[in-house]
Amino acid sequence: MGLIRRIGDGTSTRVWEDRWIPMAIGNKPICRRDGGTAIHVCDLMTPDGRDWDVEALEHNLIPMDAEAVRRIPLGHTRDDFWAWSEEKHGLYIVRSAYRMLARNEAQQRHFDENRAAHSASMDDPMWKMLWKCKVPPKVRVFWWRVAHEFLPSRANLHRRHMEPLGTCETCGAQAETSFHALTECTYARAFWQRLKELTGVKLPLLNQRTRVIDLLDGSLCSELERNIILCGMWSIWQSRNDRHHGKKEIQLKLAIDWATDVCLQLMSAVSQKPNEHGRVVCPSWSPPPPGQLKVNTDAAFSKDELSGATGAVVRRDDGSFVKAAARRLPSVASALIAEAEACRDGIRLVSLLPAAGIILETDSLEFVSAWMHRQQQRSEIVSILEDIQVVAADFSYFEVRHVHRMANKLAHVCASHASSCNI
Repeated sequence: MGLIRRIGDGTSTRVWEDRWIPMAIGNKPICRRDGGTAIHVCDLMTPDGRDWDVEALEHNLIPMDAEAVRRIPLGHTRDDFWAWSEEKHGLYIVRSAYRMLARNEAQQRHFDENRAAHSASMDDPMWKMLWKCKVPPKVRVFWWRVAHEFLPSRANLHRRHMEPLGTCETCGAQAETSFHALTECTYARAFWQRLKELTGVKLPLLNQRTRVIDLLDGSLCSELERNIILCGMWSIWQSRNDRHHGKKEIQLKLAIDWATDVCLQLMSAVSQKPNEHGRVVCPSWSPPPPGQLKVNTDAAFSKDELSGATGAVVRRDDGSFVKAAARRLPSVASALIAEAEACRDGIRLVSLLPAAGIILETDSLEFVSAWMHRQQQRSEIVSILEDIQVVAADFSYFEVRHVHRMANKLAHVCASHASSCNI
């Protein structure tokens, strides 16, 4: 329970006995087709081990299992290995094991407790204001929990006798309330200071009791600034959770990039007019240093269809066009895999081009984080990361950067076009 095989060359993973299919029931094939001969996962691959053998999949697995297997990315040949399925990076953490064991009981309990509260909140004026905010749904849900003191801060857990201490683990403050974690903690203060330096958005002076209403009613800041602050506090809480669970926290600038990027994207979808109060400038594509090439990549992903597409564009330091590519992904398990495939397509696009160095830009913060911590990865994109690293070693300089979506438009267009075409 909790362990899953990550596929490299497929020679040491048994098709029917081992847990190796992320999206299948029990992580194993449901049943074997009559006449199926596959014993190890390598029997389902092409001879070079870099792709799935469609005929072998159809001969051995029922369509549901075959489709799930096709979503597993293959790449640089390596040994199969075990990973912890409860964490995206694949590394075992004691806390996540506890969460897994307690999850079923907790889900039922929380469902019963929150169902009535959620129904009642639909008529809450605060919820109506929050629903109109142009932020991702997960940020709205987060703020609904903040407003109703449902965040599992140490002070809240201590008050419910679920934690022995209520002090902040980061700065040692007397009590880690949600207000402290999001505005007063040393990490939060550093976040807001850095946000002001990078974007000009300043966290207004907030009252602990009325902070939610004060932010939502627009009296303290502009709409864009408010949305960035809402997303920023979500990023702060995610970083707090990463520290609490023993993970490496996302760097401040990357967290800020995500908050500003998603807000600019959502705001631009409804209006292109400049905000008279906000000082955030929409980012645009920037050229690489002289002699280098810049590769911009993006991916499209459909959660309902579990399919996607990739796009990549190569440009010189003067902005002139070099190459572009787009590819449809008929089977892909997650947005992260799609973004990783786009980055692999991008680096392959420049593999034979003469250049002093390569800068690869993606608007996927999750992929950039995975690349930065690739030595400790046991995630589903390990094989793709290794493929990129092999090609990158041929260049004297190679860097992966996060970029705003607004500065990644051409790659986005390529991916969007590929997702609507069979190419």
